[in-house]
Amino acid sequence: MTHRFWIWPGLVLALWIPIFIRWAEWWGTQPEHAHGQLVPIFAAWLMYHRWRDAPSPKRPENRERAAALPVILFTLLLWWAGLLLLTPNPRWPTAQWLGGLGAACTVLASFWREGGRNHALHFTGAALFPLCAAAWPAIIERPLLDFFGPLIATSAAEVVNAAGRTAVAQGSVIEVARGWVGVDEACSGLRSLDAAVLMGWFISEQRNVSWRGRLRLLPAALATAVAGNFARATTLVWIAAEAGPEASAAWHDSLGWAVLAGTLGAVLWIADRMETRFARAFVR
Repeated sequence: MTHRFWIWPGLVLALWIPIFIRWAEWWGTQPEHAHGQLVPIFAAWLMYHRWRDAPSPKRPENRERAAALPVILFTLLLWWAGLLLLTPNPRWPTAQWLGGLGAACTVLASFWREGGRNHALHFTGAALFPLCAAAWPAIIERPLLDFFGPLIATSAAEVVNAAGRTAVAQGSVIEVARGWVGVDEACSGLRSLDAAVLMGWFISEQRNVSWRGRLRLLPAALATAVAGNFARATTLVWIAAEAGPEASAAWHDSLGWAVLAGTLGAVLWIADRMETRFARAFVR
């Protein structure tokens, strides 16, 4: 690593710290996204991990360096636009992705211009990792909510009925003898999907997992998140049937944290099992 490349950690910090500050306002108001506060720490570790075994930078030809310059200027413009839009509205998914992609792509384009294509590719996964903490665009989130909400509600009602308590699902709402229980965004599983993607991505980068290994790990992580939230919703419906919706609401957040911790632990366990069983395919 040549001496001048030690300026690039400063570039990474200069681009991402303003984004994280604005995202932190959103994390603080969304308990189900509180795990986003871990992302800056994880991202810093991944960049350091990649830096330690990075290939030697190879300065590209002048023509390639000239081609990278307008890319850098364009991605910086995206980053700046994202910052301006996030200042009044840190919860806007489009602004979050605009600023996040602008920061990540500016870093990668700068690495490409100074160290060559292979050098930039080496950092790609780590540079894009902070996007795990961004909000899902409505065009993706709404169809998933419309699918998972009624599915989780119906499945939870069936289990509670089989256990001897009456529960009737009507869309994303479940009627029990003592009242109603709604399957909100948290119980639908989308927030644990965020955490599963975050942990799966982090493990893949930290252990230098191959793309074949990542294709095995990601579906397993997502399935674990959905299963955990199904268990959470079923438990909340059972509590509501036994003690009323107020008692169910009292357990809502505690069970959410338990599911989040269980999801992260399960992803770690799955990764260890897959690394042992598919060692040749899982690790580069």
